[in-house]
Amino acid sequence: MENTFKIALIGSSEVSKKFVAIYTYSKSSQDSFDTLGLDTDTMKIRFDNHNISLIFTRISAQARFSRTMASYFRGSKACIIFFEKKDRTSFNNISKRYEEFRKHIPEPAIPMVLVGITSDSEEVSTEEAQVLTEQLLNCSYFDCTLTNRNELDTVVKHLLRKYLNK
Repeated sequence: MENTFKIALIGSSEVSKKFVAIYTYSKSSQDSFDTLGLDTDTMKIRFDNHNISLIFTRISAQARFSRTMASYFRGSKACIIFFEKKDRTSFNNISKRYEEFRKHIPEPAIPMVLVGITSDSEEVSTEEAQVLTEQLLNCSYFDCTLTNRNELDTVVKHLLRKYLNK
């Protein structure tokens, strides 16, 4: 039997596009990705003796998509919030993105993670991101690069474990 595991991706849209491309299609982080503002990507994996169909949903933060957010995120079993550590604005927008998601998906038991995408020049420290996860988000935090698929796999497997163990 196959389980479906829908993961909502919010925050930096450019980062979430690259995350999905690298994780599901093993593309380079340098590839360009066209989207329409609403995207769904799927892949099948085997995890802890379960066949799982992963569904990644991404929606642009643009106002014109706000009315469709609820229907697009409905059924999500987990959420990944992205920000770029080199961009303070993407970090400052986390609270707003989180509140938007919670407005549409209020279920408190949905596993969430915050992922900071690392770079050579960082404006946001790991400690600062960890404080935010403890104070506002009540979730785990991961530093990742968009060139290491194993780090991205660790994030997805963390969410799967949390969901399957609840």
